Parts: sequence; C-alpha cells; structure tokens
Amino acid sequence: MTGSRLTWHTGSILPFASLWHTLMRVAALNSLRVHELPDADVHRDPGARSTKYYRASLLYNESSNRQGEGISTRALARWLHEPAKAFEWSHLGRIPKSLRGLVHDGFRICPQCSKLGYHSALMSLRLLKTCPIHSCALLSRCHCGRPFDTRLGVSTLSRAGYCACGQLTFVSRDTLRRPIATPTDTQPFDAVAEWLTSFVTLSRPRIAAPSADALLSTQWMEQVQRWSDALGLTFPRCFIPTPPATGLRSVSTCGPQVTPSPGVSSVGPRPFRPGEQRQDGRYWEVNPATLAYRSMLRYLRRHVTRGAEPFSADFLSQPDPVRIANVMRSNHMATVAYAELLWSTHLEQHIRRRRWPYRPVEQGQGGDHVGRFEPPSPAFDTLPFIFQDRAWLTWVQYQAARTSLLSCWRQAQHLALRAVRTGIADGSMTDGADAWRWSTVRCGSVARFIALESQPSLAWALPLHDKAHRRRAHIAASARRQCAMEDACAGMCLTWCEVAGWTVEASYIPNGSRVDRHRLLGVGQARPHFWLFGSEGQYVARACETKLQVRAETARAAIEGLRQAVAQYRRSYPAERSLPTFAG
Repeated sequence: MTGSRLTWHTGSILPFASLWHTLMRVAALNSLRVHELPDADVHRDPGARSTKYYRASLLYNESSNRQGEGISTRALARWLHEPAKAFEWSHLGRIPKSLRGLVHDGFRICPQCSKLGYHSALMSLRLLKTCPIHSCALLSRCHCGRPFDTRLGVSTLSRAGYCACGQLTFVSRDTLRRPIATPTDTQPFDAVAEWLTSFVTLSRPRIAAPSADALLSTQWMEQVQRWSDALGLTFPRCFIPTPPATGLRSVSTCGPQVTPSPGVSSVGPRPFRPGEQRQDGRYWEVNPATLAYRSMLRYLRRHVTRGAEPFSADFLSQPDPVRIANVMRSNHMATVAYAELLWSTHLEQHIRRRRWPYRPVEQGQGGDHVGRFEPPSPAFDTLPFIFQDRAWLTWVQYQAARTSLLSCWRQAQHLALRAVRTGIADGSMTDGADAWRWSTVRCGSVARFIALESQPSLAWALPLHDKAHRRRAHIAASARRQCAMEDACAGMCLTWCEVAGWTVEASYIPNGSRVDRHRLLGVGQARPHFWLFGSEGQYVARACETKLQVRAETARAAIEGLRQAVAQYRRSYPAERSLPTFAG
C-alpha cells in the first residue's frame, strides 16, 4: 500500500460486524500486509511499517506475545474515519477468561450472512445453535474440513476473503466495498449483545485449573438461563433453552454500596486475597473464610453437637466403620457428632493437632498458620474496576464461605444418614453439590450475591426452650444438686483448719439454697470436684470423692484451705494405698 489514506467507504460497518470480517475487507481493498495493520501505537499513520510482529487472535483480539489488544480498534477507526462505537462487540475480548466457556473454540459463520457480506463474532457463542437472522445452522468448519483460522498471519491476509480450498467465500466482489445486508437485518443480534453486556459483569467462583473445565460445564454453565432469570436479565429467544433445573432454590443477598475512590488509577487497588493479613505466631490465618469457618464451628459446638464430643473422640480412637454405624443407629447425637467430625476434618487439614483431645498447638518458628480455610473465591478477572474495593471483595468472600460451608455441612449430614442406613460409615467427604453454584454481579452501585441450592437442609439444632422452661429446668437441677450434696454430707468427716489442724467433726449442713459444684485447680492433673455452700454464716468447701471439708470466713479462703488440705492428704495417703473411712 502506498500513501497515507486507505480506500474505504465510511459507514459500511454494520452493527456487531466482526473485526475479522472488517480486517479482511480492509486488507483486500488496500493490499495490506500484516506489518501494516494498526498496533498499540495508535498515532502511527496508515502505510507506516510496524516494528512489532504478532499473530493476533481476532476472536478475542489478543496477541500471543504482548498484553492488550492485538489490533488497535481505536487506530483502525481513525484510519477508516469510523466512530469507535462501530467496533462494539466486534470481538469477544470483553468476556473474561473465567466466562469463556460460553464461547466456541473458533469462529462460526452463517452461509446466508456471508453471501450478504456480514459476519459477527457473536455467532461463536455456544448458546446459539442457528443464526438469529436466517435460522440456519452455523458452520464451524469449511466444506473441506478446515476450521476457520482466528489467528491473523501472512497467509490469512494473502487470501483475504476466502478459504484456502477456494470452496467457501467470506467476502465476495459484490460485498467487498459495501455489504448487501442492512442495519435492519442485524437487529436480532441486539438482544444478544444487550444480554452479553450485562452478563459479562457477573463473577463466578475461581476454580482450580485441573477441574476448571469440567466444573464450568457441569455445575455452573448449565445454569446460565437460571442465572439470567435470577439476575433479571432477558434471556434471548434465539439462545438454546436449557432444561429447567428441578429442586434448585435461589438465595440472594445484597452487599454494601461501593463507589470508586477519587484519584484512583485505572488499574485500581490490589484486591483482598486470602492470606494477605498473615501474622507470625498465630495458629489461625486472618481472612474472611477462616473467620466464617470458626464462627460456624462455634455455632455447631454450642447449638448442634453440644455434649457429643466423647463420640467424636471414640470414633477417632476406634475407626471401625461397622462399629461407628452401629453406635450411630442407637444414638442420634452420635450421628450428629460423626457429621461434624467429617465436616471439620474435611475443611481444616490439621484439626487433630488441636482437637480430640484439646491441646496446645506446637508451632514452628514464627508460627505455621495451619488453621486456615479457603472457599471458592470470585474470579478476579470478571470484577469491574468500580468494585476493585477491599470492603466489597471481603463481603463477597464471606458470602462464598457461607455457601461452601453450608454445602459441606449438608454433604456431611447426608453421609452420616447414609452410614446409619447402610451400616457402614464411609468417610469419603467432598465439597458438596452447591459449593460452586453461586455468582456475584454488579447491580448499579450495589453488589448482589446469588446462590443456587439443591441439597436438602436438615434441622439438627438443639431445641431452644422458652424462659419458663429454662427456669423450671434450673430449679430442678438445683434441687438435684441439693439432694446429692445432702446425701454426701452425712456422718463424720475429716476436717482441716489452718489453726487447729486435722480434726474429725460432723459434716457441715448447708443452710441456704445455693449449692455449687466446682473443679479444684492447682492440685495436679486430677482436678477433683468439690461442693461450695454456706453454713452457719461461713463458707464450706467439701470434697466430693473424699470425706474432707474446710470451713472459712470467705469462699476464697475455704477453697484455698481445701487446696492445702487435699495436698497434705495425698502426701499422707497416696492413691495406691487404701484410704481411711469414717463410719456415719
């Protein structure tokens, strides 16, 4: 090409015409070579040779050896004297990589549209089976079997407008200068572009590379129409309708309003990621996922599995699947304890370093942060710049943790019930079916989180009684404690006093309704129980396992005196020797 002007008919780019089709027209009209196409240097004039050679993928307009656009659409619009809006959705580069499961592997064309001089990159969406304009099947290969080349190279421009076999023409002589199709003919693509513009702001879970493709196609992408309905997006009629999913319930919540900070660069602040606030010497890593996990673990221990810890310790000490199932069949709390055991050991890798039995964690130099939980986080490439805010990302991670935690818990419940039914406790725990079924999207200035749940929810929480029931239970427990103490405080008892020393006296009788039972600390690992009550204006500390009592003016003095008495008593009467008894 010679000169600084290109041969082109301004206004001949139809709505949503592909960059691939437009470049072939430009190259055929002006005999352009690959070194003469517009690149990142938007100020370069037509005809000037580019110093950068690259094979750009025109489906996404990405280069193989540099970031950013492969072909500068702004420079091309300036060269052709076209508005920049003419290249809207001319390629699918606006679709984040985490959502490109929506797109076919390469270009697809409509034979009828090609005869009219029109092609759109939107035809490569997997949700389209036929052309929205002509309702004919879309082709992904030429009649010779060659797939359509999306890479821009020397051979592509040398035969611009037709396949290498010559059997299929993309741009004919009649449509080279001006397409035969009109903007009215392309109106069926308006609904597709409108839906895609809103859908690309949606963020799905970030999935590990080995399982990304399988999960994307089976657990998330199969619900595209359901996501559209939940988000209020009009699903185009030309798309392939997905079968309605039965048994799915939608859970939606909105986050705080987020606005961009003034003076923020175009890159935006660095997103909050798990492990960012790492502190040396701590067992728990500080991140939203770990905090949510600890909160749910605390709730389960207080309101669901309260009193079931001995079952968990027993299952770990004797891991016999048949025996565990038999124990669960006879006791519901054992079933609950087994489910909590599966849930916590699946989420916390080194949980046995601090539980069953509870013990201090041995940490290395500076701490090793073995207590962490990382649920599926949002794929950051789908997040719009306005929401690159730490508060919003933290909120999304809390919601993702909630979805993943509940999914794992329901899976653990299912496994526990299956063990009761089959008689074999199989501990093969997974994340659950609902761990990946969530999305977050920008709705104006508010973030919206949507989760689709299919797992049944089982209410295993302990009953919450009313105040009258709790009061009656408290009175009954106090009466039982009083009776037990009166039975124990009968007959003669070994009494110790700091002034008089050891004597044998009658057991002191409580003269009030307040009787408490405590553990005596500071006397070794046994930590024996003792009663504490008032008697004749003083406080009495009475050992439960041994007939031993101490009376003092204050409760603190009575407890301290009992501690000294127990220590002296054990020195005189070791555990292996028989203890003296006193007749009642």
